[in-house]
Amino acid sequence: MTRLAFAVMVTAGVLLFAEPGFAAATPRTCPTGITKDMVINYNDDVSCQLDVIGEIDFYRFQGTAGEQIQITMSGIIKGPCFNLFDPTNTSVQEVCQAAPGVGVVSAAFTLAKTGTYTIRAYDYGFDQTFHYRIYLERYSPPLGALAIAYGQNQAGRIEPAEEVDQWVFVGTSGDQIGIQVTNTLPKGPCFDLWQPDGTLMGTFCNGSPGGTLIRSEFTLLMSGTYLIRVYDLGLDSTWDYNLFLQCLGTCTIGTLGIPTLSIALTGCTTCANGDNFVARLNVVNMPTAATELKVGLYLPDKSQVPAVYPHLELPSGFTFDGEILRGPITASQQRGTWMLCGRVIGLAGGDILAASCQTFTIAP
Repeated sequence: MTRLAFAVMVTAGVLLFAEPGFAAATPRTCPTGITKDMVINYNDDVSCQLDVIGEIDFYRFQGTAGEQIQITMSGIIKGPCFNLFDPTNTSVQEVCQAAPGVGVVSAAFTLAKTGTYTIRAYDYGFDQTFHYRIYLERYSPPLGALAIAYGQNQAGRIEPAEEVDQWVFVGTSGDQIGIQVTNTLPKGPCFDLWQPDGTLMGTFCNGSPGGTLIRSEFTLLMSGTYLIRVYDLGLDSTWDYNLFLQCLGTCTIGTLGIPTLSIALTGCTTCANGDNFVARLNVVNMPTAATELKVGLYLPDKSQVPAVYPHLELPSGFTFDGEILRGPITASQQRGTWMLCGRVIGLAGGDILAASCQTFTIAP
């Protein structure tokens, strides 16, 4: 893997280093052996396998009454199944796919109780062994959402295929807006729009062959923080995308009352050999709890620059507006589209409080 040759800047005596892993999903691997029993968290994407015919695997997580979650299980053949059990060990719902050639099942839940929930994962007919993935997302309240505002065209990536990316913006009742997702794969971009009260405003997908974008326009019905969820139609493909949020009339520009992080590229954005690249970062509305900052790069081949240090701890009320990367573009760097990402993480619970990415291109 070619590594970025930019110098890492020193600001206020602190070094910021690149850190991989800026997808919404946190990749994990299940234990070895038969009958796995694993504690997982929201946004975990677990790679596992049924090793013997008849095996059931167990995944346990802490849930709070009123939370809205989605569970996705993907396998490589027919028959992935899971059953969600509540803290009293009562089945909430079994979700199965028996159709040949369809290897994904997914369902959304509103949790009725607070406590430890259990997901049981198994094969539909109890007659197959296969590799599978379990992805657990919480979308109300949002977790790991990135900030977007009117007039912004933000870059993202769906990977792994079952991942759902979350974006939040502040809207005002009466705002007329347009939302468009444009992806790099001619198949299946989708997004949901959720209102500040947690109700679904609509689901929009492009399932036509060769379709690379989905767009819809809205008049907002209430004021507050809206949630956009971006995902693949079949939850079975990975792709890069751009999310465009536009005001189409008279809009009131609100501010998020949650931490926000923004990255500005003040050097080249379409770079050639010898050009100077400069990136700046700003974090505002930091909470009083201890947090950490991670910064990293996706290379054109989708690999990631390894971390030198895992994180930078931030004091409460932290505001930073300074260079994080500067350096000339060299011939040894990969050509193509790069992505620079940052995120702010709460140290106590590991929640992603704010995140942002910016793309730039190194031309041949």
